[in-house]
Amino acid sequence: MADYTARRGSFLDKIFAHEDGPQEQTLCSHCKPSENEGSNPAIYHCDDCTQLTVLCKDCILKEHLHQSYHHLRRWELGFFKRCSLKYLGARLYLGHHGHICAGLTSGDIHDKFVVTDINGIHQITVVFCHCSGSGDRVEQLLTASLFPATTTQPSSAFTFNVLRHFHKMTNQTVSSAYSYFQGLRRLTNDIDTTMVPVSPM
Repeated sequence: MADYTARRGSFLDKIFAHEDGPQEQTLCSHCKPSENEGSNPAIYHCDDCTQLTVLCKDCILKEHLHQSYHHLRRWELGFFKRCSLKYLGARLYLGHHGHICAGLTSGDIHDKFVVTDINGIHQITVVFCHCSGSGDRVEQLLTASLFPATTTQPSSAFTFNVLRHFHKMTNQTVSSAYSYFQGLRRLTNDIDTTMVPVSPM
């Protein structure tokens, strides 16, 4: 403990640096060398990625092409405010390994799909595929490591990761499914859990 106490100041500086936003007019470090220099302000940060990096909208979406369940924050009015990948226009495409289906129709888009993951509960946009050989919606979700809450017109699902974690935690701690789910709601919004989208309604 004495070792930590001696370095308390530097520990706090590094921890609080995660709440420190970009300097005014800071450009995105990922796309700064491009011909669009000056047009991409760095204002988005991911809480679930390991690097303390602030990126522009285009780059944060590119970095999360296959990370649909990360929590983002947007630098706004002097502080970081929670926002979602869905808010930025991200979609989870099923049936083509993350790529858009050539036969996409408006009926394939579910823009209020709820996914429960190990880091919380997310409302995302899921795009299903109706190509021959892709399977029905349940099969497409399972292929994407998502366990549907129902087999009839699924509108919510649980990731395989959260199901494994729940299984291990309940065996070890003997906690109830309700308590575990409440913890996930707190991870999503610790201020007002009633705002957590537990269903697509």
